[in-house]
Parts: sequence; C-alpha cells; structure tokens
Amino acid sequence: MFILGVNVNGQLIRGILLNGVFDSPARCLFQNTVQFNGFFGCPYCYVPGKSVQTSERGHTLSYPFNMESPNGHHELRTNSSHVKNAEEAEEKKGPVQGVKGLTWFSYLPFFDNIRGIAIDYMHCVLLGVVKMHANLWFDKSHKQEIFSISSRVTEVDQRLLGIKPPSYIARLPRSLSEISHFKAAELKNFLLFYSLPCLIGILPQDQFHHFSLLVYATYILLQEKITAQDILQCKRMLMEFVINIPALYGDRYLTSNVHLLLHLTDRVADLGPLWSTSCFYFEDFNGQLRRLFHGTQSIEKQIAFAVCVHQSLPKMAQTLHYGSCEKEFFQRMMDKKHQSTQERISDRVFVVGAYYSRPMTTEEQHAVFLVGGDLDTVTFFKRLYAHQQIVHSLEYKSAFRRDNSVVRFSGHGFGRVNCFVKVNTLRGPSFYALVKVMEKSNEGSDVIPRSTSDRHMVALRPSCGQLIAINVEDITDVCVCVAASDKLCFVSVIPNKVEKE
Repeated sequence: MFILGVNVNGQLIRGILLNGVFDSPARCLFQNTVQFNGFFGCPYCYVPGKSVQTSERGHTLSYPFNMESPNGHHELRTNSSHVKNAEEAEEKKGPVQGVKGLTWFSYLPFFDNIRGIAIDYMHCVLLGVVKMHANLWFDKSHKQEIFSISSRVTEVDQRLLGIKPPSYIARLPRSLSEISHFKAAELKNFLLFYSLPCLIGILPQDQFHHFSLLVYATYILLQEKITAQDILQCKRMLMEFVINIPALYGDRYLTSNVHLLLHLTDRVADLGPLWSTSCFYFEDFNGQLRRLFHGTQSIEKQIAFAVCVHQSLPKMAQTLHYGSCEKEFFQRMMDKKHQSTQERISDRVFVVGAYYSRPMTTEEQHAVFLVGGDLDTVTFFKRLYAHQQIVHSLEYKSAFRRDNSVVRFSGHGFGRVNCFVKVNTLRGPSFYALVKVMEKSNEGSDVIPRSTSDRHMVALRPSCGQLIAINVEDITDVCVCVAASDKLCFVSVIPNKVEKE
C-alpha cells in the first residue's frame, strides 16, 4: 500500500509502492482489467487471445505463441499505454484492449503498474502449469492420448513414495491419487526434485524433455544469484516450452498461466528471483492469523486482542519473580526449540548430540590415516549442523522417513556420510565426515543440461565408491536423493536457503 506519510515520534516517515504480487483474479482487480482468461487478458502484452473449441458446445480461450515476435509474445504494455487505455475506457464506458478503467494506483509516483506487478510462481507455475501437466499425464480421462501415462501411475507412485527427503522439506511425498489436493509446496518439490527421476523411462521422451525445460528454468530463477546469462538461458528454455505445447498437448492448453511464462524472465530481471516476489510468505501469514481466532463471531476483535496479548506478554513477564512457577511457565511457553549442540567447530558448524566410541573398520582407519589423524584418539558422533542444515550419518537411526546423509562438498563432489569423527592431528582437534563418494553415471546424464548439472541435479550411481575423510566445514549442502532404478539415482541441491516451506 502507498503511504503518503506517517508521523512516528515527531518524525514524518514516507513510503512508496515499488511492486506488488497477486494471484490472477486479484491482479485483474488491482489493475482494473478484464479477467485473466478473457480477450486481451494478459497484464504484460497486447495478446488478443483465441477461442478454441474443446467439445461440441464447449470453448476456451488460449494465448497462441506469436511466431512473428522474437520473444513469442505481442507488443508489450507500458505504464503510460495502460493509463491511456484506462482513460479511453472511462470515456467509452467499456474495456479498451483489456483495460476497464483507471485505478487508484494509476498515478502513484515511482510505481509502474505493469513492470511493478510480479508473476507469482506459486500460483502461475506450481498450481497452474505443473498441476495442469500432472492432470494430463495421470488422469484417466486422457488415457487415449499419446502423452497419458495413467496406466503406469503405480510405477511412478512406487518411486515417489520411496523417496526419503531431507528434513528441510517439511512435507513427505504423497501418492499421486491425492495430487488434486497437493499443496503448492508439494508441487514445488515435485517439480524441482521428484518429477524427472520419477518420470524417466515412463513419460514419453518428447514430453519428458519438454517438461525438463520448465524444471531447469524454474530452478535457475529460484537461485539466490542470477546472472544476465542465466536470464537469457531461461528465456530460451521457456520459449521452447511454450511453443511446443500445441504439438504435444493441444492448442487449448496454451492457457494464461502458460503464456505468462513468456514474461517470467522479464519480471525476474525487473524485480528479483522468484522467491523474492512469491505469495508463499503471505500464505504463511494467513496461517499465523488463523491461529489468532477461535470462532466465527467478531473475528477482527479476536485478532486485535490476540495481537495485543502477544505484544504485552514480554512487558508483563518483567513483573514475574525469578524462580516462581509463573516465571517458569512463561519461559516454557515462549522458548523455541533449539537443536542441542555439543561442540562449536566454527561460526556456522556445530556437533549435534553426544560423542561415543566403537571399534573402527579397516576402511575407516585408512581414511583417517590419510588425513593425518591419530587413530587412538578417534571418537564418533552422528549428527552435524552445517550452514543452516542438519546432516545425519548412516549411524543415526532415529529418522525413518528422512535422509540427511547425502551431501555435496567442496569441489562439487557428492557422497553419503557413513559417520562423523573427531580426531587429534598435528594442528589440534579436527572433525571429519567419512563419506562414501558417489560416482557420476552416464546413464540418465543426457537428460540433464551441462549448464545446470553442477548446480541442480546430477545423475549418480547409488552404489558408492571409495570412503574418504572430508573436513566437516567443506560440506556445503544436504541433497535430495531420488532413486530412478537400482543403477541410477538423481541428486539435487536446493536452489536457495532463503525460501522456507
């Protein structure tokens, strides 16, 4: 919201509106345009739309790829052209190229009503394009189509339900029979990490390659750092994705969400990575608000009262006597659960849990010996907190449905942590992860572009190779490992550590 001025403690604070993010219906209300699925419904260009017959009496509006344009879309809207269309619509008393009239935001200084509107990838990509493709592949109503794999859902389900994600992925994989109820976060995990390993060898090759373009482009646009070359690469991939929709699925599936993919890279270039302009944060706030009321009457008063209580509690706690039952109750109520750390290794790396001793295997002795460790001083531990992620060794048995043992370490190596050790060396105490190196596999590597293989997904052999000792500070990421077969698995790295589920 644009703030003209707020007086705080005698100081006038002013604010400006830089950008906004909405789902499609709300965006149309904000910009005062026709519905997103209507003629001239694109908020960024003047694509007129085309009516496509879907049945004897049914029609839908599609947004064809513009073959005459180097970018695939039509002439871009601008803030000035939008205002001009709005003024004409006011005089005409009807929409002009999709614009119905002026809005309160048409003349705000510093705000661009076109370039300042982000594309929310949660609604557009995940709940829109990804969910549409999943329905086309798995729903039995399309079983006669060449792209349908509804007869092989059990095979995909077997791979999907066998996945043990790391603990930073909040939701465990669910059966595809429930895909209509998948949350946006589940669709994000399916898109980025699960889809290619689960679909390889099952989805027809043309459709598989086509969908992989969306996977890689979305991943790159979700990174913390995106270069101009990344933007150009993603633009090409998304254009190829959109232009091939009619040939692979049909004209009717050139929906408004698919069309918006042609504008996605421009919005990232203007406003930042996809995670920085996402509705995920607002959906999370909705959940927090929901916990502030417990009935259907006077909801706004309940929320206001709960907020006042939360704000007042710290001041009220100052009046409680140290050691009293009331003080202890307040501390238990307010304290957040923290991971119990045993020893600090560096500013961002900690030992988690207790140390223990056991006999070493010959292979472990050899690995420790190569790094100059004193074998007589070795003690073991099972967990490590490194760079905002918890890492488990294979000796940690408490996580049945989670796998935090596959890691990437400096030099872009991948491996599975067998155990963690603390040893004495000539430089003093050192901490190592004894890792079975996972070797790259030629099988399946052709589906991963070289430009993304080092930072997203790598095809590896599940059977691990040599056991090596690496410094725990060299562990950079906990990875998502998905088995495609007995001889092939895909290991993925999360695009950023900013966005939380």
